[in-house]
Amino acid sequence: MGGQQSPACGNRESSGKGGQHSPGVVRWNLRATTGEGMATNFAFGLVNPFISVFAIALGAGSLLISMLSALPALANVVTFIVGPPYVERHRRKLPFVFHWATIHRFFYLAFVTIIFLPAFKGEAFVLLFSLSAIPAALCGLAWTDMMGYLFPERQRSELFAKRNVFVGFAGIIATFIAGYELDLICFPYNYVLLFCFAFVISLVGLKYLKETIDLGNVANKGFTRTFRDRVRALTGDPEFGAKFKYFALSCTALWSGFGFTAAMWPIYHVNVLHLPNKIIGMLGVVSGFVMVLSYPYWGRLSNVKGERWVLLICMGGLTAFTSLYVIYPNYLYLMLLQAAAGAFTGGLNLAVFNLLLAYAKAEERANATGVFNAMLNGAAFIAPFIGNMWYERFGLYATFHTCTAIRFMSMVLLWRIMETKLPGKKTLHEFGRRVLRGPKIKIREVVRR
Repeated sequence: MGGQQSPACGNRESSGKGGQHSPGVVRWNLRATTGEGMATNFAFGLVNPFISVFAIALGAGSLLISMLSALPALANVVTFIVGPPYVERHRRKLPFVFHWATIHRFFYLAFVTIIFLPAFKGEAFVLLFSLSAIPAALCGLAWTDMMGYLFPERQRSELFAKRNVFVGFAGIIATFIAGYELDLICFPYNYVLLFCFAFVISLVGLKYLKETIDLGNVANKGFTRTFRDRVRALTGDPEFGAKFKYFALSCTALWSGFGFTAAMWPIYHVNVLHLPNKIIGMLGVVSGFVMVLSYPYWGRLSNVKGERWVLLICMGGLTAFTSLYVIYPNYLYLMLLQAAAGAFTGGLNLAVFNLLLAYAKAEERANATGVFNAMLNGAAFIAPFIGNMWYERFGLYATFHTCTAIRFMSMVLLWRIMETKLPGKKTLHEFGRRVLRGPKIKIREVVRR
């Protein structure tokens, strides 16, 4: 991409209703966002799958592992509540995204310093990792809003399905490399190298981010609304209100299930199954590989059936995953389940992203992103603590099975915005009516006799 001239005649910003979604601009932005996503996801793939493993190596117990998921979620809740008004004031979101993305990347270098602390390494890492969630949330908030007007709505599912294939493969390769690197090099130098390499690669992503042509959107510099007013603006909308409400509640239930077992996965992998890093990394590679391959399929299915059906199918698959995962501790079995989970996660990511943009007006997209993510992260903050208490009281396996019941609620809530009635609902209602009527008839007959 270097050396090419922007289709906007060298100007990174394009305006004007007529040509803002011209094929040349769309292609340029697709290349730029794909390059940025590949580099960024490569850096994330090096680090994110091993964050909990790193915390365990630093001496963190189950409570700290739970906090490693819960505290960043709390930071996200606060950020997504107070952040949208600041994002809405900027007509052009690219400088805002670039600023906070840069701050977030420097946390990779800060993680290295934790290794050399004399004490409280686990606590310090949890705190620093939680703080890194703040710039990441602000960056993601503005980036999601920017994607809403960067690509035309009718092409968004197809374009992002293609983009996610390349982005996903970058993360897979990174996780595969990191898993072997962590086993080949002694601790703590393996993590020093890993975090430094992730920082360098993430800078490449920032370079591609600057290449994006910011088309601009509506800026809101007027009265700053309270969080309650912003929620009412979304749920009270006559066109999108009910859909956004049940979509958000459904995803909140699913994310509660994710958070409920947040600390259980590394405990199960490391303390129960005693898996080496390369096997843990391989599980992530298999899941990511299938997720990438599934994106084109989910994109086509979305065009035929709609994102709601894709989301419902994927919620069903991820609901069953937790109970199935712990019934047979075999590597091949776990690989197959991770492959299935990867496919469902791919559809989930694509459907959630597109429905979030679809269930809000253009001027409310930043607000919708903030409210939606505040709900999800609120659940993700509370659920790990409840899950840890459940684990200490009932054990690991009961925690996984309870998580399945929690995730099931996401499907029930999502059905409120489906276009068809719940299968068997009429039959069940008629059966219940007859059961309730039956004893009354018999009682009357007894009285008459």
